[in-house]
Amino acid sequence: MTASAHTRTVDLRQASHRCDACGAPARVLVILTNGGDLVFCEHHARQYRDALKPITVLFEHLPDGPGSA
Repeated sequence: MTASAHTRTVDLRQASHRCDACGAPARVLVILTNGGDLVFCEHHARQYRDALKPITVLFEHLPDGPGSA
């Protein structure tokens, strides 16, 4: 699958999304090649980025600033 074939299932601007590793507010969305997704805080996104890279289609950071959660 290509990145364009994936539908984003997570809107990180919603305050209800929490890091899958620790429960902190999610700031990074990771879409996997199998169609699944993960959300992480900045810390855990940095920690797991290299390990997830081979199976990642999209690694997107929520921008800081107006309108962000």
